[in-house]
Order: sequence, then structure tokens, then C-alpha cells
Amino acid sequence: MPFAWYFYSAIPRAMLSSVVLVPIGAALDRRVRTLLLPSMLFVLVYSLLPHKELRFIVYVVPVLNLAAARACSAIYEKRSVSVKHLLACLVVLGHLILNTMLSSDLLYVSSMNYPGGEAMEKLHQLEPKTEHVNVHVDVYTAQTGVSRFSQLHDNWIYNKTEGLQAGSWQMQQFTHLLIAASNRNSEQLLPYATTHSVQAIISGYKGIRIDRHRFPFIFIEAESKIFLLKKETVVSVVTSNAYSS
Repeated sequence: MPFAWYFYSAIPRAMLSSVVLVPIGAALDRRVRTLLLPSMLFVLVYSLLPHKELRFIVYVVPVLNLAAARACSAIYEKRSVSVKHLLACLVVLGHLILNTMLSSDLLYVSSMNYPGGEAMEKLHQLEPKTEHVNVHVDVYTAQTGVSRFSQLHDNWIYNKTEGLQAGSWQMQQFTHLLIAASNRNSEQLLPYATTHSVQAIISGYKGIRIDRHRFPFIFIEAESKIFLLKKETVVSVVTSNAYSS
């Protein structure tokens, strides 16, 4: 990640529209600046590390919110001074509504980032607890929501062995497979075309599409991420007919 990633990406996404109020709050109150200084130094030090994640510096968010709240308070207290101040107050109130809407949208997008957990939940819905299930979980599925907390039944076998060849005899031993694929004709699914049936297709986040001709103009798109396969049991019945003359 670039050195300044926390400042131009992580913090603005965490604060949303409130980020523009942080410098205002700092300018209005010396106490806010006293709190912000060590917080920003903390972020600066962590910026030296090449690997960056929001969770590493999430502790500064309450301080940034405090600075934004100080700006909101100052603007609200002067709402009756003039029309200009009243308009500024309305903008502050509007930014809270905007933050609520953005937070809701981001929460929905985040829920689409765990197709693996949804796939495991679907498996538990489709198969009764008493059924013999030996499921193999591939790497992508395991990375997107499957954990020991989702292994609900002690009599089921949950296997996450890596490096097994697609279609090999080892893979054929499983009753169910959770495989990452984009469509039914994907290369990952071809080895199981004649031996397994598709029980469910789990979708996940693809991206955001802007359509100026349709309200609300911004649409969240999804695409197939994980296929739940079940091995078909072929029972051959031989019927013998006896003929008498």
C-alpha cells in the first residue's frame, strides 16, 4: 500500500462525509488539537509499514469523530445568528442523513463479501442433520466466511484439504463440494459435470454500476461466486425375467 493510504483512503472511508468537519473542529478548539496530534502521529508511524489495514488504526476514529462533533456543535449553536449560519446548520444535519445512507449501503455491500459463509449456511438448510455429509471446502470458500463456528453438526465431516486435483479420486470421495466458480461452464466445474449436480449457486459482490437513466442511478451488482455440488448416487437395478415355456 502507498505511504499515505491511511490518509487518502482508509480514514475518509471510515469517516464518510464527516471527514470534512475534522479540520474545522481542530481549528475551533485547542483541546481537540491536543487529542488529534498524537492520533495523527500514531497513523503516521503505522504508515511506515508496507502492509496496511483499517483495523490497525481504527482506534483513532473516535478522536476524529470528536473533532467532527465539535465542529457540528459550533455550527449548530450559531444557527440563529444569520441565514448563512442557518444554512450551514442544515448542511450539518444533512451530512448526518448522508452518512446514515452511505453506512447502510456499505453494510449491504459488506454482507455480500462472505459468500463462503452463505454457502455453508445453505448446505445446512438443504441437508438434514442426520444425513451423512462429507463436504470439501475450497480455499476461496474458506476465506470468505467458513470457519469452525459454521461447522454445526458433529456427525458431518468438514474438509479443507488444499491441493487436491479437480476430479481426482480424492475429490470423488466427498458427498458435497463447495467450489469457487463464475458460471456453470467454468473450468473448475467441468470435472464434475457427470458426477455431481448443482444444489445452489451463491452470489457475491461484483461492483457498483452507475446508470443515469434509472433511479436511484447507483446499483450494486452481484455475480456467481460459489457452487454447491452434490454427488449423484447411481443405483443400478437389474431385473431378471423368468420365462416359462
